[in-house]
Amino acid sequence: MNNLNLNDIEILQIDDDFNSKNNKSKKIKLVLILLIIFLTLAIGVGLFLFLKFAKDNVNIADKVKNISIELGTNEEDIKIEGCKLNLNKVNLEKVGKYNYTADCKGKKYSAKLKIVDTISPEVEVKFLNLTKDEILKPEDLVLSYKDLSEVKFEINGNNKIDPGLNLINILAKDEAGNVTNKDTIVYVTNVKATKFVNFSKVISTDYNATLNIVDRIGFNSSNYYINAIRIYDYSFNSKKEYEKIKNESIDTNKIDGIAGKIIYDDENFNIKLFIELTKQDLDMLNGDFPAVIDDITKLYINLNYIMKVEINK
Repeated sequence: MNNLNLNDIEILQIDDDFNSKNNKSKKIKLVLILLIIFLTLAIGVGLFLFLKFAKDNVNIADKVKNISIELGTNEEDIKIEGCKLNLNKVNLEKVGKYNYTADCKGKKYSAKLKIVDTISPEVEVKFLNLTKDEILKPEDLVLSYKDLSEVKFEINGNNKIDPGLNLINILAKDEAGNVTNKDTIVYVTNVKATKFVNFSKVISTDYNATLNIVDRIGFNSSNYYINAIRIYDYSFNSKKEYEKIKNESIDTNKIDGIAGKIIYDDENFNIKLFIELTKQDLDMLNGDFPAVIDDITKLYINLNYIMKVEINK
């Protein structure tokens, strides 16, 4: 059996003291490391929250200062997330800059709101029959229009009209300078029709399109025939086919060998070709073309045409 002597006991005591001090040192280091990590995280989170708050404030300020609203917008549709707006001094029906305030997350901002008008007038034009002595006024060619400000109309280009069919371009401009162009036909004759009767019939074509042929017969107040035009109304089923026929006809003013005045509608893929019909042209329908409205109506109905009456105003 081994016995410990005094020297061995002293060595063991020294080792215990050393280990105890070493453990305390490690604990202190660990605490310091954890404290450093905690402080780093706290500073990082604090800095992140500070920058986010500052950025949010900058973003809100930018949104409040840079706001443009389309003319006619409803007040309830004007919103900035996280803000309550005071628009008491804003006239939503008039273009301009207006003062307003915004209360955003407890902070109040004062800024200007801009009312803008970027939408062009919606215009629908009409066919018009005039005599050679009448003066063409652009307003007479407008069937209806829609805009939130005053609209002025003018004839774009040469407003000279000749006997027969005239292709006229109408320019509509609102107070903000937004412009819409529309083409229509002015038919100049020796005697003015008081009403037109449209007789229409859909036929097949070699194109990917529907063709509606419309004979527009003009009558005087005694219901006697005085003039006539024919409209070849093409409605295309694809943009590709529409553009093909448009490009082929735009220089020649012809479709299928028929020459006339042409109106193109790029939005609806529609082409209308207008020609004037003589008495000889009408005789080709069924021999001698009738003179009065009742007989003409019977003729077209028997040929499966659909009838629609329009008053010439």
